[in-house]
Amino acid sequence: MMVDLRRLLLVGLLLTATACAANSLLFHAGPRPPELTGVWIDVEKTTAADTSAWVLSADGSDLSAHFRAGKRSEKRYGSWYLAGSLGDTTGRALCFQRRPRDGATCRAFRLDTLSDAPQRRRLTVRGYPGTHHVSERILIEQP
Repeated sequence: MMVDLRRLLLVGLLLTATACAANSLLFHAGPRPPELTGVWIDVEKTTAADTSAWVLSADGSDLSAHFRAGKRSEKRYGSWYLAGSLGDTTGRALCFQRRPRDGATCRAFRLDTLSDAPQRRRLTVRGYPGTHHVSERILIEQP
């Protein structure tokens, strides 16, 4: 009887550890391609006096950055990853996960290159929920 109880507890412990590890930042749900990593200037929130940007780090960190008068401040929001494949323009999504125990929020996106000089990439996140409306969020690669 005591051996069965120990086995049951051990199985429960292993299942719990496996579930936690699957949601850990060490085990992310998708790739983080270099085409999406970098500092992306948020066109809607940037003014002449300050720049607001998303930072998608190669290690999966999702940061918000503000540049004002030569100073940079950052705030970590969670992690990010790509769902699907970068080449699948209709099925791919950019996913953000605030905490490991929460599910990710995924948004379709478009990635293209602006034709003006110097050439920079543009990341358009579709269906982004803002304070008052849902719209496309346009981000321009920081030079």
